[in-house]
Amino acid sequence: VSMSYGPGRYDRAYEESGLDYPLPYVRWTENRNLQAFLALAASGGVRPERLLTETVPFQDAERAYAELASGERRSLSVVFRYDAERELGARSLTLREPTARAPREGELGVAFLGAGNYARSVLLPALQRAGGTRRLALVTATGASARRSAERFDFARCGTDPEQALADPEVDLVFVTTRHDTHARLAAAALRAGKSVWLEKPVGLSPDEVEQVVQAADETGGLLTVGYNRRFSPHARAVREHFAGRDAPLSLHYGVAAGPPPAGTWVTDPRVGGGRVVGEVCHFVDLCTYLVGKSPVRVFARALGRDPEQDDSLLATLAYPDGSVATIEYLCGAHAELPKERFEVSGAGRTARCDNFRTTQLLGGRAVKTWNQDKGQQTAIAETLAAVRSGSPSPIPLAEVSAVSRATFAILESCRSGVPVELAP
Repeated sequence: VSMSYGPGRYDRAYEESGLDYPLPYVRWTENRNLQAFLALAASGGVRPERLLTETVPFQDAERAYAELASGERRSLSVVFRYDAERELGARSLTLREPTARAPREGELGVAFLGAGNYARSVLLPALQRAGGTRRLALVTATGASARRSAERFDFARCGTDPEQALADPEVDLVFVTTRHDTHARLAAAALRAGKSVWLEKPVGLSPDEVEQVVQAADETGGLLTVGYNRRFSPHARAVREHFAGRDAPLSLHYGVAAGPPPAGTWVTDPRVGGGRVVGEVCHFVDLCTYLVGKSPVRVFARALGRDPEQDDSLLATLAYPDGSVATIEYLCGAHAELPKERFEVSGAGRTARCDNFRTTQLLGGRAVKTWNQDKGQQTAIAETLAAVRSGSPSPIPLAEVSAVSRATFAILESCRSGVPVELAP
């Protein structure tokens, strides 16, 4: 009996994206093995029905396995029969009754779409610590994953259908932390359903997707916060305050020791994750924009390798309308002991230097130190909840969300073309 093995097995591009190997290069791939077996079965060359010695209802599976193991059942094979006529089960599961809404305390109903590593290790614990929420629904791609995460973080319901969460009138705020290729669609749908939205970066994988989200937020007036958490860090805020009232442009240098790109993950797949520029460099574009206080007007970038689509190391220069210039150095081949992130800002006779969001020196002024690295996630969530609760604008202006996305895509465009890219105001 043919098995689903052969060249192509465990290759994401082959198994999930359907990119086949050329016939002269690989004759018997995983898929062609199965095709050959099915062709033999269709022609009568093999007769799999001779293997089907017994069929039992699926609900008797446990007993069938036990009898096979004990030797009591001497069948050559056992085929399980499923009740195909039965209606599909519900795509959500109630774990507990949600607590009653308490308007006086301003509790917000929260739905959480996606529960990957970052969401489980950072965002969901931060949401719990923030308090003042009723965690109503957690949705992931698989039911088992949804249930584990929902029980761990005390959500009332779990499931696999985001539409049910968006249709719940008790939900005030939706977190979108799914794979990058679903961000724009889910965020726009949540906004048009009347929800406030926390959208993890990137906003979208293309300018059209970003425009879809921005347009939904603009037309509905809904609150949209993007997970650009670094601007909420006490280090970033101290640096911005250090340059308040300046009358001269800033020079910014942002160094990132990103490490080698992870192999075989959806993050680096341009169709699913968008790649590291779209998915991560946007963070640094946002922080530079926050520190300058204006949106970039010109971008020039060069990839350090020969192929800008594959080589993630790059240098990008962002020019701002007040004459400020930011340089982002994103390196995949730096020494492992180099701090992952560090930035330095100078202008108007002042300088500030931040080392990995642990220590910040304000030359000529005070120093900022945090016991642990503080990239601002807790503050970002707290301020988003406060804005939703009070009806205030998003802590990140919609115009900056759009401008940061445009500048990020311009980095890729400049790497490909080798020329600067002008950005519309």
